[in-house]
This record gives sequence, structure tokens and C-alpha cells, in this order.
Amino acid sequence: RQHQQPDPPQPIQAHQNNATTTLNDFRKNLPVYSFRQELVRAILGTPSSNKTKNHDNNNSSSSKVILITAETGSGKSTQIPAYLLEEEQPQLDAAASKSSNSKSSFVGRIAVTQPRRVAAMTLAQRVALEHYRGSQLIINNNNNHNNNNNNNKKDNKKKNNNNTYGTTNNNLVGRRIGYRVRFDDCTSNETQLTYMTDGMLLREAMVDPQLTRYNIIFLDECHERSLQTDLLLGVVQRARKARTQNHNNLPLLRLVVMSATLQVQTFCDFFGGSDGVQHISIPGRQFPVQHVYTKQPVPEYIDAACATILNIHEHEEVPGDILCFLPGQEEIEDLAALLRFHLLEQEQTAEQKWTGDKVVTFQPQRREQHLGVASTQVGNVLICLLYASLPPEAQLAAFDPKPEGCERKVVLATNIAETSVTIPDIRYVVDT
Repeated sequence: RQHQQPDPPQPIQAHQNNATTTLNDFRKNLPVYSFRQELVRAILGTPSSNKTKNHDNNNSSSSKVILITAETGSGKSTQIPAYLLEEEQPQLDAAASKSSNSKSSFVGRIAVTQPRRVAAMTLAQRVALEHYRGSQLIINNNNNHNNNNNNNKKDNKKKNNNNTYGTTNNNLVGRRIGYRVRFDDCTSNETQLTYMTDGMLLREAMVDPQLTRYNIIFLDECHERSLQTDLLLGVVQRARKARTQNHNNLPLLRLVVMSATLQVQTFCDFFGGSDGVQHISIPGRQFPVQHVYTKQPVPEYIDAACATILNIHEHEEVPGDILCFLPGQEEIEDLAALLRFHLLEQEQTAEQKWTGDKVVTFQPQRREQHLGVASTQVGNVLICLLYASLPPEAQLAAFDPKPEGCERKVVLATNIAETSVTIPDIRYVVDT
């Protein structure tokens, strides 16, 4: 991801001392940032010259479906919903005051759907970290993380609880930003922005067909066209039409469809033609990408992937972690076993020295260390597995910082890590 940059920036971690400044600068450098005002006006239906508090249900701009296409890594999944939280929303204020008697300090709830639970969880944690940047809570966690690093061997449990996607962010998630996945509801009465899986919003629509709890719904990664995603498109469109008629004095339901690759004309036809749809395209990538292909087809793609990963590890510079995509769990476990075997073999060869009359093999103090259900460190390489059937804690281990003494991380994943999931420090991608 950072190819051809002489001095790649250090990854943004919650434990950095300058987390406040770095997160602000990082967000402003994202491609989506230059479209911020345009996106907010389009979603909220407010023209650039109109700043009145009039909430008109017949306003054509506010009733349009917004289609957003943006490159992978542009920041659409994390930044666009966060922009709405940071902007004054006079139209939603007026609507909420009419439809609710609560004394809540915020208006209009926002739902962002994701096809996979690990994406919903990590996105919520990232947005919460950026939203509460500079707060005393983050500063205290920085100190705790540094203390745990100094006592790494004495208290590994504390160290594991202070990482970018771990307990540190769990103190932030569940307040204004939360997530809802199966068997894990990290929201509260204060939560305004909720990341959830497609299935959770479908279950909510079974009880509340008009989805009266939400003012804005983001349907992310719609290009996958899974069964639940297609059902959601129909369910949300029906709720949107029902609330447009406004029989129950409900505010308009605003719908935003996002994806990196979207068939715009197909979605325009589904939502009633181009008159009812506004398309916004966000070009640009965060890093330049270089594509390298094999010259000839390989007979065994697992062996070829193993050779490619080892070649990158031996000849390419550090830092730079590796992400390898594989079809399923069986292939991931087979490749992980191959990598462990070859890395152990290389480590043993490196420990042999010529003393003048014979070769002496020095026994290593630690060759292979299992750090969890799906994480193994072999020498200075950390191998992490990431697929859907893993427990949630094991899935999040792939996002943790590398342990002490580890120079490179190799993540073996299915398409669960293809979209809406950002694994820090990835520089090389091997696709099978």
C-alpha cells in the first residue's frame, strides 16, 4: 500500500503520544475529505445557499437516494457517517423535535450496514477513536499502553488489552458510536451512529417495517449483491416510500448506497430513474498501487503463494506486512502450516555456523510461539488467520500491533478482509 515511498509513515495506533494531531492530519489527507461539504449537503438535502431550518417533505433534493462510488481506502465507510455527526443538522433537529419528546442531546440516528461482523466492529472502533480524539480517556490509555510495553514479559494480559482495536476502544464504543452484530450489542441510549450487519437491520425491519428508529441509512458494499443485501434494498426502499407519504408525521428516511465498484445504472433503475438518484463519484487512492502478475499459470496456487510470501519476506524491506487472500478455511490452514514449516527450516539453517572443522547448530531459545487460536509467531514473523468461522476475539487478533521481536506480520484471509476492513501496516498483497 505504500509502494515507492522512501519514508513510509508510521501506522496510526491508539498508543502513540501524538494520536490527536496524527488522526486529524490523517483524516484530512483522505480522498473523501475534499468532498465533505458536497456529501453533507447531498445527504441532508440542504442546498449550499439555504441555511434555514425549514423541513420540507416535498423537497426533491432531500428525497433522493445518494449513490456513492469511491476507491478502496478512500475513507468512505468511516468518514462520511462521521461527517454527519460533526455537522449541524437543522433539518433533523426540527423533525426530531416534532416526532420525539425525549430530552436527548442528539437527533436522528444513523445506521451503517456491513456484510460481515468483523467489518462492523472494526469500523465502529475506528470511528469512535477518531471522534473522541484528544479526550482524557485516550490520553490515559496511552500511558497504560506504554507501561504495559515496559512490563511486557511480566504482564502479557494487560498488554493485549491495550491495542488499536481492543479494550482501549471498547471504552469509547457504545457511547455516541456503537455497533450491533449477532450476540453482541454494543450500543446505548446515547448511541447515534450504529454500525451493524445486514442481518441485524433485517431483523429490526421485521418488527418495525418503517425503520422509525433511523433518519439516515447507509448500505455499504452493495456491489457484493448478497441475499441479505438485496433484501435490504427492497425493505429500505419500501420504508422510504412509506415515510415519504408521511402518514405518521415521521421525518424523511434518507438512503445512501456506497461501494467501490457499483453498477450505477442498475441502481438508478431500481430506485425510480435518474430523477430520484444523485450519484457522487470520489476518485483517488490513498497510496499508489503496483500490480505484478505471474507470467505463466501455476499448477499449485498454495505452493506458489507460499513461495511468493517467503520471497517477499526475504528480499523486500521492513516494515511492510503481507496480506494473502485465499478461497476458504482449509486453504488458509494448509498455507499456514507450509509457512511455519519453511520458516522453521530457514531459522534452523541460519543457526548453523562453520567453526573451521565442522558445522555447529545452535539451538534457538524460542522457535515457534502460539499467541492465540489463530496467531503464531515463528522467529520474527507473525502468522495470523482471518476467516468467518473464527471466534470474534481471534478475528480481531489480526488487527493487533505486532508483539515485541516481530518484524513482519503475514495475514492469511478469505474475502472477509476484502472490503471495509483496514489492517494496519499492510504493504504487500498476494491474491490467489
